[in-house]
Amino acid sequence: MVIDINWVALATIASPVLAIVGLVLVLIQIRQVKDSELAANRAYVSARVELGESRTNPALFLVLKNHGRSPARAISIKFDNENDWHYVQHWQKFPFIESNKITKLLPQEEKKYFLGPMTKGSRLLNLKENTVNGTITYTDPTGTIFNEPIELTLKDLAYVAR
Repeated sequence: MVIDINWVALATIASPVLAIVGLVLVLIQIRQVKDSELAANRAYVSARVELGESRTNPALFLVLKNHGRSPARAISIKFDNENDWHYVQHWQKFPFIESNKITKLLPQEEKKYFLGPMTKGSRLLNLKENTVNGTITYTDPTGTIFNEPIELTLKDLAYVAR
């Protein structure tokens, strides 16, 4: 028994199917390239606490830095629990707290904000054992809104020699 295959009919059916599969693969690659370009060129804002350099009058600073390749705009921080941020006196006056916003942070730019002295009796000393959690919100030039979790603590500095 010999099976007679109509090769012309088979090629007629297979060609459009293969063309559609190829088109789908090309569209997937185009989307991946676009997404990677956007990720490579967007703003990435981080927050950390940093001790001042002085040994006689140590102080604590909050540092905001844009690690990305585009400016970050309308930067604000919302803490998970307002009581977490009570270590800082007059915290409502900072330009990055909730409804207050930092207008712009350029690529590789960082801004330091003085939180207070790390002297005996300071509430900031509690950050050596505790963690302050929150969310930093900012937009990039395309208008995309980013919400990223942050964790501020001095626990990591417990064993650093000064």
